[in-house]
Amino acid sequence: MMGRSFGKVATWTLATFTCLPLFVLPAHAAASDSMLPGGPTSATDPTPVMLEYTLTLPEQTPAPAVLLAHGFGGSKESLADQAQQLADRGYVVLTYSARGFGRSSGQISVNSLDFEVADASALIDYLGTRAEVVQDAPGDPRVGVAGGS
Repeated sequence: MMGRSFGKVATWTLATFTCLPLFVLPAHAAASDSMLPGGPTSATDPTPVMLEYTLTLPEQTPAPAVLLAHGFGGSKESLADQAQQLADRGYVVLTYSARGFGRSSGQISVNSLDFEVADASALIDYLGTRAEVVQDAPGDPRVGVAGGS
């Protein structure tokens, strides 16, 4: 008899705590993780680095976008809360791990026009392909850039 009662309580407890977040936690915008090609690997290797990114969408699109960059030593993971706050306010948010950080390939190239700026340009071009982002002209996304160091 005790085994049966324990089984019912355990099942009820497991079901409650598994389903509770669906009803109690606030709904958040959708986010997806992936990799994008960035700028060239080096001056002698034109192969693009691969940049780890997360695209966080607001409830209503199309919407203006924010390209959110992390500080030195961070990654896109350190921006998850900020990205969610911006998405909750109606922005499409693209966070990424700069080359050499997180799962992004390549060597760290702080403020390099040839590399880091090329990576940011590739990310903005990507936003220009997304229907969820307001476009001021074809391939011209409405995007702001923010971040820390």
